[in-house]
Amino acid sequence: MSIVTLEQVEAQIAHRFALLRFEPEIELLFRQDYVAERNRLIGIWAVIGLFIYDLVYFGDRAMIPDVLTEVTALRLLVFTPAVIACALVVRRWPSSRLYDALSVLVAVLGVSLPMAAAVGSQSSYLLIYQNYNAAAFLFFVIALRPLFPAMLAAGADVCLASFRGLSDGRVRRRYLWRHRHVLPDAVDIPCRCRLFSGAH
Repeated sequence: MSIVTLEQVEAQIAHRFALLRFEPEIELLFRQDYVAERNRLIGIWAVIGLFIYDLVYFGDRAMIPDVLTEVTALRLLVFTPAVIACALVVRRWPSSRLYDALSVLVAVLGVSLPMAAAVGSQSSYLLIYQNYNAAAFLFFVIALRPLFPAMLAAGADVCLASFRGLSDGRVRRRYLWRHRHVLPDAVDIPCRCRLFSGAH
C-alpha cells in the first residue's frame, strides 16, 4: 500500500480508532510522511527556538538577577548543545518515535533547567517568571508538533515544574510582600463601590 484515499481515512475516523492511531497500513504511511515533514523543518525550528530561548537571558537578568549566572550556564552550556545534538540525531536516524522522544526531552529540559536554578532565587518576580514555561510549551506544540502522547507527556512536565515553584512557601511570601500595597485597595473595593454609588 503506497497511497491512502480520503474514503479510507473517513472510514477509519467513523469507526473511532483507539489511541489516535490509524489501521497499521495507514499508520505506517502517516508516520513516514510525518517524519519526512518534521525532518525537513527540524534545522529551521532548532535555530529559531534556540535564538528565542537564549534571548530570554534579558528576562532572566531583569527578574532573577541573583541566579543569573546559573540560569545562563544552563541555557548556553546544557540546553543549547542538547538541542543541537537532538536535531543531528533525528536527521541522522529518522524515526517518528525518536522524534517524539527527543521533542519531549527538549521540552523537559527547556522548562526544568531554568526552574531548577530559579527556585533558589530570592526575587519577588519568581511567580511571574514562570510564565516562560507556558511560552516554551507553546513553542513545543506549535513548532515541533509531536504526536498527541508526546504532547501530554511534555504538558505534564510543564505543570510539575510550575507546581514546584508555586508549592514553595517562600515564593508566595516574597510575592505577597512585594505587592503588599495592592492588598488593602483590593480588600477595600466593596466599600469604595458603596461610597461611589451613594449607598450606605
